[in-house]
Amino acid sequence: FTGWSGGVSGTANPLSITVDGNLSVVAGVAEALPDSYTVSVSSGTGGSVSGGGTYTSGSTVILSATASSGYEFTGWSGGVSGTANPLSITVDGNLTVVAGFAETNFWSAEVDNSNGWFTLSDFSTEFNFGNYFKSSTNWIYHEGMRWIYPVKDGSSAIWFYKEERGWLYTTTSDFPFLYSDNAGNWIYYGLYNNVPSFYEYVTSSWVTIE
Repeated sequence: FTGWSGGVSGTANPLSITVDGNLSVVAGVAEALPDSYTVSVSSGTGGSVSGGGTYTSGSTVILSATASSGYEFTGWSGGVSGTANPLSITVDGNLTVVAGFAETNFWSAEVDNSNGWFTLSDFSTEFNFGNYFKSSTNWIYHEGMRWIYPVKDGSSAIWFYKEERGWLYTTTSDFPFLYSDNAGNWIYYGLYNNVPSFYEYVTSSWVTIE
């Protein structure tokens, strides 16, 4: 409704008039503009998000989260939820959305196989750490390297302590090569005669893992 015209004027609605003669009144109307809403986006440390702005009601908006190096996208919070990325939403009100990120680490892609067992692999990069069991302490039992104690070092690197071997260092891009702090050289983890073993580059020999 835009107002009255003809014998009366103004925008009061309803309108009260006193009749004292013939009167011709026209009610003006105009097509209502769609409501506009604001989609406010933000991100935690480790990335950025795009797609925020002002949109008309019913618009489809695509939100996209981009992780910084060493981080990974963990999901949406605020007015939406889930981990779809990019995310398509229909705007029907003001919305505040937060994109979450977390620092990546050696275990980021692990899969829970239940009963304490996990698998860690990424065949797209030929990384296959294999299967391991997590104990109630920080020690893990690896299917080949046996009991090892992991200590994170950076976003994708890790140190393992193993009795009789000392500290071993590797990354998701280096494994199955490990740096032996005791030997001061790299060693190789693999199967020798179908038995889990380390290849010692210093002595050019395979050593069975106990």
